[in-house]
Amino acid sequence: MLLFVRNSLFALDTLSIRYFPLHIGNFWVYQGNEWSFGGGSYYWVEKFTAVFSRSVNNHLYYYLNSSNSSLFNGYYRVDSITGSVYRYDSTGSCPNYLNEKLIDSLAAINGDTVRNCGSGSYICLGTSSYAIFGDTTIRKTYEYSWSNPYAGGGYSKSYIRRYGFRNYSNQGYGGGGFGGYSLTLKGCKINGVVYGDTSLTNVYELNYNIPGSFNLSQNYPNPFNPVTKIRFEIPSNGFPTKTFGNDRVVLIVYDLLGKEITTLVDEQLQPGTYEVTFDGSNLPSGVYFYQLRAGNFIETKKLILLK
Repeated sequence: MLLFVRNSLFALDTLSIRYFPLHIGNFWVYQGNEWSFGGGSYYWVEKFTAVFSRSVNNHLYYYLNSSNSSLFNGYYRVDSITGSVYRYDSTGSCPNYLNEKLIDSLAAINGDTVRNCGSGSYICLGTSSYAIFGDTTIRKTYEYSWSNPYAGGGYSKSYIRRYGFRNYSNQGYGGGGFGGYSLTLKGCKINGVVYGDTSLTNVYELNYNIPGSFNLSQNYPNPFNPVTKIRFEIPSNGFPTKTFGNDRVVLIVYDLLGKEITTLVDEQLQPGTYEVTFDGSNLPSGVYFYQLRAGNFIETKKLILLK
C-alpha cells in the first residue's frame, strides 16, 4: 500500500479537505442508475448523512449513514495534513494503516496514483472548472481501468470543492454482456444550507418495449393522500436532434398559482415506459399540476391532494 505525498503537504491542508466537507447534519442525495446490455435500466435515489462523530486513536471520524449502502457507509475522516479520506476499520485489514482504510487522496494532482486498500489504482486526472447549483467551483476527477482477453471495464469518480462527492460510475463487459451503474449528486445540505434537489423521489423503468409516441398518463390514485404515481412514455424518435439538453426529460409539479413545487425527473432517459412516485406529505390539500417536457413535447395534467 503506497500513497505518495509531497513534502509541501505536511502542514494544515485547508484546500484539499474542502472537497469533502464533513460536519454533523450534512447530507447528500444521489440519483442512481443501473443498466445492462439488452436488459434496460433501473433507477433509484440514495441519500447519505453525517449523523454523529466519534474520536478513535486521536482521530475524529464522522458516521455516514447510507440509505442504500452503496455509497459511503461507516466512520470516515479527512486528514487535515495529507488531504486523504480514511474509513475506520476495527479489523486492521489494511496494511500500513492503524485500524483504517485509505479511500481517496483529495490532495492528488494530475498523474498521481492513489492505491485504495483492497482495490485497484486510481489515476488522478487533475482539476477543472465546474458549474453546479448556480455556483462555479472546481472538480477533481479520478479514473481506473482494467482488461484481459475476455473482459474489461473502467471506473470514474469525482469530488467538487465545497460540496463533496460528485459522482461515481463503472461499466464493464465480459461473458457476452455489457453493463454498469452510476451515482450522480442531485442535491445536498452543507453546513445548514440546502443546494439542488434533495427530494428522495424514484423513477423506475417499467418495461423495455419502445413506445410509438410520447404519453403522459393521469396520476393514480387521484385524488391521493399522500402518495401517487405518475407514468410516462418516451418513444425512440422523440428527439429529432441530439444537441446537449435537447434529449433531457423533465417532469415538474406546480401549485395552482404556477409556482414550482418539485422536480421529479430531470435527466436523459432511453426510450421506454417509466413511473415516478410523488409524495405530498409536506403539502396542504389542494389542486396541483404536473408537466412533462421532452424535446418538443409538452403536456400538463391536474392532480388532487386530499388529506
